[in-house]
Formats: sequence, structure tokens, C-alpha cells
Amino acid sequence: MKTRAKILRAILYDGPASRAELSKKLGISASGITDAAARLCEEGILVESGYRPRDGRGRKNILLDVDPSYKFAFGVGVYGGVVCVGLTTVRGDTLGKRTADFPTDAPSEKLIGLIRQMMSDIMRDCCIDSGRIIGIGLCLDGDARKLLGDEPPAFIPGVRMIAEQADGYIEYSKAYLPVNPEELYIYGCGKVIRDLFISPSADK
Repeated sequence: MKTRAKILRAILYDGPASRAELSKKLGISASGITDAAARLCEEGILVESGYRPRDGRGRKNILLDVDPSYKFAFGVGVYGGVVCVGLTTVRGDTLGKRTADFPTDAPSEKLIGLIRQMMSDIMRDCCIDSGRIIGIGLCLDGDARKLLGDEPPAFIPGVRMIAEQADGYIEYSKAYLPVNPEELYIYGCGKVIRDLFISPSADK
């Protein structure tokens, strides 16, 4: 994993940090952190978000944080005849959510049209255009997976998708977590943030 990916992961999981703190935590030289952070700031991904109180003398500890308005993630959960679509920031904060019942014997075109309409409504309400969506995470039960096929159609042209079978996740959740099937969109958004927002940085 490259330096920029490590920086993003550290800040997303542990909160704002100074360059010195990141250098110590990640075991990367100060110059390596500074160079990678400068590029991330230029791209609008990171912002300087404040200061850490000084310890004695020395420079102020300027904190770096992920800009929550940089990009957004869609999560789509379809399970047991319920469709849930949600939009989050890259920090995982929910901006908008829609749920709807969907007959499991309805044609695929109906499900596709419903999901597209729900996404469009959420983007309109949040004043966000499709160019700011980094990806769509699909979490589908067996019926929905059969309906949409192994390669679901593009719900938003040019936006990458990650599909996941929901059944196994739900069974795990029932055993260990108090998860409502309608909240599967959170899982979908999480996959986008992890797999499309952080991981590709390893290649840069």
C-alpha cells in the first residue's frame, strides 16, 4: 500500500492527524508524508482542519482531515422485497436515504428503474450531481442477484459499482450484529469507501 493510501486509511479510521503524527504512526519519513499530503490537498481530498495544541516550543501541529464534501458514495441494499438506497460522505455520514417495497416477482426493468429514480431523488435533495459520486455498492439477496444478473446495468453512467451477495452477510449479522436488512446500504457505501476510495490510491 502506497503512502497516500496509508494516510487516507489512517485519517478515515482514526480521525484528523498532523503530518508529524502520521509520520510516527505509519513509520514513513516526514518528507514522504509531506509530499503525499501536499498532493492530496492539491486534489481536494485532504484539507487542513485546525491545530493541535503545542507541546513546548516548535511549530504548530496543523491537522489534516478528509474533506467530507470531496466525493460521495451510494449504497444499494435489496433484500426480502425491500429496496434501500443511501448516500454517504467518504466518512460514512448519511446524507440521504430512501426505502421502497419491491415485489420479488417483478421484472428487472422495474427494479432498475426504481433504483435509478431513488438515486436521482437523493442527489436532487442533496444538491449533488453524478460527477461527485465515486461509486455504488450493491448488496443483493439471492432473488435480486438473479434478477439483475452477474453484471448489473450501470445505474449512473460512468460510475463504478461493486456487487455483493447479501444473504451470507445477513446470516452473519443475525448471529453477531443487530442489523436491519433495510440498512444494507451502509454496508454498500462502506465497500465503496474502502475498495474504490482508499484502495486505488495504492496504485498512484
